[in-house]
Amino acid sequence: MKNSPEHQVILEAKSWLRKVEFFIQENALLKYRLSEIVDHNESATTISLAEYFQNEMLLIDGRANYLKRTISLFSKKVEEESQTYMPDHYEKKQLRIRDNMMNFEKKFLNLSNEFNARIANAADC
Repeated sequence: MKNSPEHQVILEAKSWLRKVEFFIQENALLKYRLSEIVDHNESATTISLAEYFQNEMLLIDGRANYLKRTISLFSKKVEEESQTYMPDHYEKKQLRIRDNMMNFEKKFLNLSNEFNARIANAADC
């Protein structure tokens, strides 16, 4: 079982779930930092930036929860059908999830970098 294709798929799914959990925690940290900034600076520019980032962070939460559900269901299905596991049957789904994970990571990292850069600039003003 350790070297079987279904075992590798399940390990990859577990890795994806850990990554999604990490990004959920990081997003919560960004939201906390955002609230701290708004508490100390209530200028119109800061409020406008805060609204933008809050909306983006809510979208990240939604995407993360969707990915978490999708990955969990996929992994569960592979485990349940381990006796009749057919790699071709799951390969398209696995590739789709892998692409979704890569896109999600890029979007989160871009948002995080933009947040840090714009908030640093706003703090300097």
